[in-house]
Amino acid sequence: LEQVNGAKRFNGLEDPLEEEKYILYDQVKNITGVDINDLKLDKNGEIIGGNETFQKLINGSAYIGLQSTKSFVSDLKKLLTYGTYKVNDMNRTIDFQNNELIDRDVQYGFGKKQLQPWFDSFMKGKSTIDTFF
Repeated sequence: LEQVNGAKRFNGLEDPLEEEKYILYDQVKNITGVDINDLKLDKNGEIIGGNETFQKLINGSAYIGLQSTKSFVSDLKKLLTYGTYKVNDMNRTIDFQNNELIDRDVQYGFGKKQLQPWFDSFMKGKSTIDTFF
């Protein structure tokens, strides 16, 4: 996941909401079997939908992982308020070419022939990407 985000960051294509949606979708689906696209907020801003296991999760009586229930619910509400349909699904664009893995559709990726030009320009102080370090 971090390599996908790194390649997107290098190429100016990073959308932080894609990662947030991916993580929340994965957590909710794996723990409860609920699809976050089926969840809604009521007029009071409370999450509705899901099943009994999902309700236990947002009420704090089921295990989420290292993230706190309050943080999890807050992140989920922000995403639902914004609209899950407005956020692209995270796509992995990795391919095998010339006997190596490359990131498709980007100039700078993590394949040897993609990373070397970026690294050379960075070492010369001419890199257009300065958010990595």
